[in-house]
Amino acid sequence: MLQKIEDDSLNEPEHALHFTEMQIRFLQALAMGGSISKACRACRISRTNPYRWADQDPQFAEALTGAREFGIQQLEDWALSRATDEMNPSDRLTEFLLKALRPEMYRDRV
Repeated sequence: MLQKIEDDSLNEPEHALHFTEMQIRFLQALAMGGSISKACRACRISRTNPYRWADQDPQFAEALTGAREFGIQQLEDWALSRATDEMNPSDRLTEFLLKALRPEMYRDRV
C-alpha cells in the first residue's frame, strides 16, 4: 500500500482559487498512484472529466501532468524499497529497475 502523501503542493492557494474542490480531490488521488482510472474511481467521476478539464484549462493540464508524475515517482520509490527489502528482497523488481535505470548495461541481448 502506498504511503499517504505529505506534500501539500496541490493545496496551494493558486490551486484552491482556480480549481474546483472535485478537481483538487482528483489531483490528490492521482498523485497517490499515478493512474487516472484509479483516481477517477476514487472520486466517483467519469474518466472523461479530467481530459475535458485539461482540454479546457492549461493550468489544470499542467497540474494533471505534475500529479501524475508525482504518483509515478511514488510507485518507483515503492518498487525500489521492495526490491531492496532486507527481509524479503525481490530479485525480479531489482532486475526490472536495473534494466529501466541502466538499459545500456542491463538490457536484454539477443
